[in-house]
Amino acid sequence: MNKHTPKKKWGQNFLIDANTINKIVSSIDFTKNDRLLEIGPGKGAITKKLGENAKSLTAIEIDSNLSDLLIKDCDTNIEIINDDFMKIDLEKIDANIIVGNLPYYITTPILFKIFQSKLKWEKGYFLMQKEVAERIVSLPNKKSYGRLTIMCQIFSNPKILFNISPNVFRPVPKVDSSFVEFTRNKKYEIIDYIRFENIIRKIFNTRRKKLKNCIDEEMQLNIDSNSQLLEKRPENISIEEFIQLIN
Repeated sequence: MNKHTPKKKWGQNFLIDANTINKIVSSIDFTKNDRLLEIGPGKGAITKKLGENAKSLTAIEIDSNLSDLLIKDCDTNIEIINDDFMKIDLEKIDANIIVGNLPYYITTPILFKIFQSKLKWEKGYFLMQKEVAERIVSLPNKKSYGRLTIMCQIFSNPKILFNISPNVFRPVPKVDSSFVEFTRNKKYEIIDYIRFENIIRKIFNTRRKKLKNCIDEEMQLNIDSNSQLLEKRPENISIEEFIQLIN
């Protein structure tokens, strides 16, 4: 692919190491019957390799220079869409597996958009900042446990597959990365996603306070005034307890 200058405004860091690329592709569990969605294919480091072994692949690339180059370079079962993923209507996308090298600055909004959508995804495989990945797979009673942990673990069973050195990217980022597998979790059903996420966000904005000092009547929570839960801090409350509290 022709020389391309990475654009900082879109958080572009391109994979350049063949061993890492092959490790990522081999870690993605898919077959010829699967329909893939790739977020931010960039220069297409994994795009063609995935497309060759899938029923179809839809790649959404915000950079028109890169999308034009990808269109010329990819097979007929690969569709390249030049658009901002955050503006895409996911109901119009036919995919059951999602992959992506997520820009660090927008990882959480991308994940939350997927969770809130009606896209019938089964698995997701994302390259992201290691510190964010550790928050996603965290457990109660840890400082890393928070809103991101809860929302990700309600909708999926996340697992860090392996960590990746900054040296396999160009330009070289200042942080380590992790490759994370998300298996869709259908154990929980959230009645009102927006309300649930808003309350979780408000509660964790004051995470060091006890729950009784983090909530108000407008939240309309399912809790008795004598509940022991009120004496806990948000980071000590389990996902199941939050669901019972809010749902």
